[in-house]
Amino acid sequence: MICYENYINDYNGTIVNNESEFMRLSDIALRYINSVTISNCPQKNVEEAVYVICDILSEHKDSFGIKSEKNGEVNVTYTDYGLQKLMFNALRLYIPSEYLYRGI
Repeated sequence: MICYENYINDYNGTIVNNESEFMRLSDIALRYINSVTISNCPQKNVEEAVYVICDILSEHKDSFGIKSEKNGEVNVTYTDYGLQKLMFNALRLYIPSEYLYRGI
């Protein structure tokens, strides 16, 4: 079961430091995992993947989606490609390849 207690006790998570933040990040992580996997993926694999993606999201929360910034006259370019690539590469360590969606 995906919950903060399992994140702390089973996964030994330390990066996400409160339950409400974990719940927010785990929802994002689970939605991402569901978008790149096919159905019937083993639950234990999904649970572990949620925990590692929560860590990734928490570690990159300050630069989430920012590709570049400029201070004078504020110019910010957003992208999430780098973060998605990081999450997908981590996901491949936990989800067997036959469950990963490869597109049409």
